[in-house]
Amino acid sequence: MTHRLLKEPSVASLLPLYAGCISKERAALLVKTLENAHVFGPAYPVPSVPLNSIWFDPQRYWQGPSWFNTNWLIIDGLKRYGYKEHAEALRESMLEAVKEHGFYEYFNPMSGEGLGAPDFSWTAAITIDLIEAGKKS
Repeated sequence: MTHRLLKEPSVASLLPLYAGCISKERAALLVKTLENAHVFGPAYPVPSVPLNSIWFDPQRYWQGPSWFNTNWLIIDGLKRYGYKEHAEALRESMLEAVKEHGFYEYFNPMSGEGLGAPDFSWTAAITIDLIEAGKKS
């Protein structure tokens, strides 16, 4: 142990959107990060580690794959800050991954390939919520 703070960005840096604890200006900066195809913008976002990180690996547990649970939180935050189109685009990419690959624990952000445990309950539950949210839009 080094007992030093790791200064590596991750999907957690986007979660203030969900918490609702940041200004609209700060939220806009986080959205710009989401829009950057070289950071958090692969075909099946949002990766757990930015694409431009030396640690990024699209298949390694929490070092690159996309997770439905964190994406769901980001979608909620995007909606509350008024970024409904961004939230809808993320929702659609998540539903596409499930449609093509099934209810996996997490997904390769580049290909959408399902990874980890198959038939994962939180992915199925979040998928139901995403479908219902689409009906209300």
